Amino acid sequence: MEQDASVEMLATRWAAPPVDSNALETLHAAEAHFPVSLISTESSKLQCCKVDETAAQAVARPLAGDFDHLPVKTEDGIIGLFSRKRKYIRQTVGDVMTPLNEKILMSADAGMIHFLEEADRRPFVFLVKGDCISGAVTLSDIQKVAARPPIFLRLTLFEILLTNWIRERVGEDEKAWLKHVSKKANKDINEQYTKRKKAGDDVDKLSLATLKPKIDAALRMGAFRNVSNSQNSLNQLRVFRNQVAHADEFGADQVAASAVPKHLRLLREFIARFDGGKYEHPVI
Repeated sequence: MEQDASVEMLATRWAAPPVDSNALETLHAAEAHFPVSLISTESSKLQCCKVDETAAQAVARPLAGDFDHLPVKTEDGIIGLFSRKRKYIRQTVGDVMTPLNEKILMSADAGMIHFLEEADRRPFVFLVKGDCISGAVTLSDIQKVAARPPIFLRLTLFEILLTNWIRERVGEDEKAWLKHVSKKANKDINEQYTKRKKAGDDVDKLSLATLKPKIDAALRMGAFRNVSNSQNSLNQLRVFRNQVAHADEFGADQVAASAVPKHLRLLREFIARFDGGKYEHPVI
């Protein structure tokens, strides 16, 4: 009977549902269309240092600004990476540089999200196109405008799945989830609902709720049971979501930028557990 009712509801629905049963697979397919090269700096524009100059000179380079790393270049091209964060005595750049290796190399066609998720662990990578280095991307690039679509895509999918989880558990009984949110949130939602209904819109109260009351309700209904420090993590995700959605700077300094990959990894974990009913007993 439940299956027949579900089929009947889908048959009368005009719009396609926002996500199907393979949300994580769909997410990864969509994210692949945003290559990391979209937020990179072309190799011709990189501030480089020379292999035979002193490390102290490279550290003091005025044009390097706040960059922690500099490519090391010879007549034959880029051969390594120099860190400006250390103190050096009488050493040359060639003595202390990191030679090119797979940890600091990434395909220019790789999905941007692959870099964004690991940028706190790999804050600088060279991009390879064909048989040459085409550019570089760093942690400081994390809030470039081209990075926002894949980030917001992941945030949006999380909110959709969270909303679906609540709706599946309470059905049409709005009191079952509204009792878990604050009085102010109840008031705001009811005011919006009355206004939209008078305008003739076909909406329910859950669809009008912001992310905060949804998180509050889901927490108290057990959606994040066994998730360590879930309240704090979800509050940070909510703040991060608002920063991205409202065009605020979310990676203006190294501390803020380093938090973004952690948010993205957490979102992936949550999405994976919501996807396909796998979220009954979440453990992170």
